[in-house]
Amino acid sequence: MKTTTLAVLNASLLVVASALLFPASMTSARQTSPAAQDAKPAPKTEDVIYMSDGRELHGQIISETRDQIVFEYHDTKLKMTTKLTLKTDAIAKIDRDVPLEGAAEEKPVELAPGADKPAAEESSSTTTGSSKGFAATNAKTSRMQTDDPSVKSIYYLPMNGQMSTDVNSEAYINVVKDIKEKKPDVLVISMNCEDMDDTLFALLNQPKPEEFGMLDFDEMRKLVTLFQKDLRDVRQVLWIQNSVGISTNAALSWKELYMTPSARLGGMNMVLLQSGAKGWQDKDVRAKMMAAWTGISKSFLEFSGRSHALADAMIDPEYSLSVSWKGRTAQWFLDDSGEYIVDADDKRPTNFYAKHAEDFGVSNGTAETLDDLAMLLGYREYRIVDGAGEKMIEDYIKNWRRALADCEKNFQEYEKFRSWASGEDTLKYLGRAKSCLESILSAIERYKAVEVRLAQMGASKTDIKILIEQLQEQIRALKDRGGAGGGGGGGRTGGRGRAGGGGSETPG
Repeated sequence: MKTTTLAVLNASLLVVASALLFPASMTSARQTSPAAQDAKPAPKTEDVIYMSDGRELHGQIISETRDQIVFEYHDTKLKMTTKLTLKTDAIAKIDRDVPLEGAAEEKPVELAPGADKPAAEESSSTTTGSSKGFAATNAKTSRMQTDDPSVKSIYYLPMNGQMSTDVNSEAYINVVKDIKEKKPDVLVISMNCEDMDDTLFALLNQPKPEEFGMLDFDEMRKLVTLFQKDLRDVRQVLWIQNSVGISTNAALSWKELYMTPSARLGGMNMVLLQSGAKGWQDKDVRAKMMAAWTGISKSFLEFSGRSHALADAMIDPEYSLSVSWKGRTAQWFLDDSGEYIVDADDKRPTNFYAKHAEDFGVSNGTAETLDDLAMLLGYREYRIVDGAGEKMIEDYIKNWRRALADCEKNFQEYEKFRSWASGEDTLKYLGRAKSCLESILSAIERYKAVEVRLAQMGASKTDIKILIEQLQEQIRALKDRGGAGGGGGGGRTGGRGRAGGGGSETPG
């Protein structure tokens, strides 16, 4: 299921890099657009699929294999067409080519206990003002516009960006409080975190490696615990748009995991790359370091009950991976002794596209839209909780990145003022340089993300505090001598010259 190492890198580097991580053979087809669906001639028959959980689905079978059926589901009451991927072991019976004359007589099927039946058929346009009106907000999203508590509620929450900065426990603490207050039937966390592994980094010559998700397992555990423990009474579904890199450790901690058709799940080999565990020359030390880091990584799977063998194969390319099933439970093997060979390549770690993640039971299913996901969750009708979480996360990301940009400017100002601190102006410019550092320290204390990023760039919180103390001592000494100037002051941080250097000329 994987490609071999590419020899030619002249074409589009982005395309090549994606192929190396997730081979083209693992891609899954997108759904047919609504316009294309409308262009099809009206069918004269339909297929009826009876699911083991009691659902009765009417529509057309598009394709089928031994393991799954791709089904175009038609809801005549809600005027909705949805493409579903159904596992064959979850299907009780199929009636094929049933004349459509009988379809109008079908009885609505309750897919979720306690859910209200939809009102009489609405027009296909958006309807508002009624507690039972079904609003089609656009071609991909529709929901019930109602406060009726019997209609299942979904709290939608994005989890996008860089792990440890855009995505960290500090950013989601107040969000979790809001979720507790709203008490939704299900929390849908939409994850889109695309960090890069070693191959992508080498190919793209990424100019900003600080945008990679950072290997901070302590912070990641705080984040996961915040959801898994503090919200243990709320049903949670992780809906992956993309998870490539450190984020996959967190993703695999959720029991209910769904993916969009084009989603990727992988890149966990960054654990070994960023930790440097494989870099030790001594074999015994290397083995101990790898065991320690992979052990921490695998511990996240204990939240969901997934096998450590799955994580081993996704982290270390030296492992093969195969799987067998005991009932519906996957049993993973780090060799070829399983019923199905998942990965026989010992040069690259195991990664998954959505289709194969579903086929091998890594994910619970594939859904392109929120409507699709609600259907797979068993909700024929649902409403979106009016929560503040999405806005909170947007504001956090915007604000910490603005604060980081201000820190960049303050570093430049600090270096300039420090270089100007000479002669009679020494005291004045040392004071201004100290003010710049104090502004940086204030941003660090407001946003954990700023602290993480600056430390990565070579200026830790400790560095900034030491520089401020040094400037305070110089200023105090100058004042004790009556303010006489004596040349530039301050110190330097240990990384990238971020708080040192400076060669600006004194003004005037």
